[in-house]
Amino acid sequence: MDWILCLQLFTFGIIAGILGGLLGIGGGIIYVLILPPILYKIGVSENEIIAFTIANSLFSTVFTTISGNIKQAINGNFHLKTILLISAPGIIVSYLLIRFFINTPYYSKEIFNWIYLSLVLFLLIRLLLRIWQDRSKVKMEKTESTSTPGFLLIGLLGGFVSPLTGLGGGLVIVPVLHTYFNFPIKKANAISLGVIGITAFFSSIFNMIEKPTSTLQSYSIGFIVFPIVLFLSAGGVIGAMFGIDWSKKIKSGRITVLFAAFLVFVLVKKLLEIFN
Repeated sequence: MDWILCLQLFTFGIIAGILGGLLGIGGGIIYVLILPPILYKIGVSENEIIAFTIANSLFSTVFTTISGNIKQAINGNFHLKTILLISAPGIIVSYLLIRFFINTPYYSKEIFNWIYLSLVLFLLIRLLLRIWQDRSKVKMEKTESTSTPGFLLIGLLGGFVSPLTGLGGGLVIVPVLHTYFNFPIKKANAISLGVIGITAFFSSIFNMIEKPTSTLQSYSIGFIVFPIVLFLSAGGVIGAMFGIDWSKKIKSGRITVLFAAFLVFVLVKKLLEIFN
């Protein structure tokens, strides 16, 4: 790869890391948007482009979340028990989907686009409703729910969404914890970041032992293309540290609004991509 492309990957990694640390989404939402054209250039075939995109997005996300989780632990905002409860079922579901659906010809670009679009739209509606409730004149007492079955269900949902979209599950975990379990947005973000790191790590192992049919121009193991993920991950590690620092300084309500605004941006971009 030429140095311009390497610089672009590093820059996108920084942006993804900042968003991942600030919003608790791991950065995959940026990786998924920029990876397909790059993967086409190095020889990935049309029928495997989605599998490669998801695999390399999740691998890069692992490193973005490592630095973010370290910062959260230092800040005293790392909730290990909840993270492990949510992660356990997510790992199992991720493996089954990767092995028997994602890395097969059955998972087409069209299916991926509509799943991605539907998920973002649903979560945007839920988040906007929550913003409206938070700003309404009538305030209701909100108590955090710590239901173990509920956390396991979130893990199943996150584990389902993560390999289907390459986003790490953060787009599900944060709104569900915030809107249904009444967790403060900053705590929901921190838990999401921890879960994403664990599930993306195991998903990356699963993707490395798979055998794609595409012959690539760059060094790879399984579905992971290392020259690409190296520069994305390096930028992501740096960006995540800034994102976590900024999340401490920004009010929770503003982070929720920022998350909603970002979902609008993603929704519009994906619609333009589908219909063009």
